[in-house]
Amino acid sequence: MRRENMEGPDHVYPRFSTRALADVLILAGTVKEAAAKSPPAVRRIIVVTVANDLSVNNGATEEMVRLWSTGGAVKIETFEFDAKHGLDHDLIDPEQPGANPELVYPKILDLVLGS
Repeated sequence: MRRENMEGPDHVYPRFSTRALADVLILAGTVKEAAAKSPPAVRRIIVVTVANDLSVNNGATEEMVRLWSTGGAVKIETFEFDAKHGLDHDLIDPEQPGANPELVYPKILDLVLGS
């Protein structure tokens, strides 16, 4: 199915940019190389994944968490939205198909602000 024929909000770009995707992959490689050499320059990292997410590789995300954790200089919190919720990659935009702001927003705020 072509991206412009996919269900979703009108305010998003109707196609996937291969150049932007290439830039993101280059950035990911740079971040991974840096993580292997030194700890992050922050004190806290929050990693949120979605079990149903077909747009990203959660295994690669787990590998980054391991690399960042190795130095022990940073507090890393992880949370995964369970597959039973049927969420997809874009879980912030309330106009996305399958969005559930009532579930997602409170959890994200809790992670960022603390309970």
